[in-house]
Amino acid sequence: MTTLPIDDETWMATKAFLSGGLGACISKTCTAPLSRTTILMQVQSMRPHKFYVQGSPNNTRLLESIAKMITEEGFFSMWKGNGASCLHRFPYAGITFLVQDRVKSFFPLNWRFADLASGATAGACACLTCYPLDVVKARLATQTKTAHYQGIGHCLVLIKKEEGLRSILPRCRTHTVFGTVKSLYKKYTGEDDLPPMLAITSGCLSGFTSSSLCFPIDLVRRQMQMDGLHGRPKRFATAWHCFKHIIGTDGIRGLYRGIVPELCKVVPYVGLMFGSVEGLRNARWPHEVCDEC
Repeated sequence: MTTLPIDDETWMATKAFLSGGLGACISKTCTAPLSRTTILMQVQSMRPHKFYVQGSPNNTRLLESIAKMITEEGFFSMWKGNGASCLHRFPYAGITFLVQDRVKSFFPLNWRFADLASGATAGACACLTCYPLDVVKARLATQTKTAHYQGIGHCLVLIKKEEGLRSILPRCRTHTVFGTVKSLYKKYTGEDDLPPMLAITSGCLSGFTSSSLCFPIDLVRRQMQMDGLHGRPKRFATAWHCFKHIIGTDGIRGLYRGIVPELCKVVPYVGLMFGSVEGLRNARWPHEVCDEC
């Protein structure tokens, strides 16, 4: 059996990409119901549907929103759009982990801002590459009883036809905290690999911190993705215009609509993702087993 050496640079890069993608898909599928609930609450003011009645949002409670989703659309509706979500998250997470490792290697070994800089660069690369799929994920997840889009490909074609390419052309944050924890662990123990429970715990911490700080930006991003839905006139010229509209309509609280399911989701999601990724990266894959082993 012919194999590449365990320390082969190409294989290690491939392993980082695959581990990141698989870990993201596992955690995304486990937390899909909370993810869809968050999106519905974020965009409920964008158009009239079952979560928006007489100009006032009516899904302000997490359990009520989930119960309504199940009652009106069925149990498996909680995973609506999860295929597009996984298709988006696999390359997104894979690129993030791959690029972060590569970029970090260019910085001085003990530079305190290495995790921040490498995480930001990796997140920007992943976002630019995968943004069209993020738009598709949002559109499919917000469909209720009437299905305007029949699938991922159909959604991309219709968006291009009805709204133009600008609607599908263009986050780094969680990797900063996680990378810092990993660096501290290596500094004080001399070991490169995090124990599974520490990987999950630091992942939960990084997810909670980043979501709490960045949720208003995420909400604006999501509303911008839904703007011009089905060929309707666009309401927002810029992200700043969208931000001011939310403040003027709903006040500061409007910027945090949907944060409860988001925080309920992000802690297990990021914890599972980093735990899965660390486990996959530390495991011995079949490709790494030699004949003499």
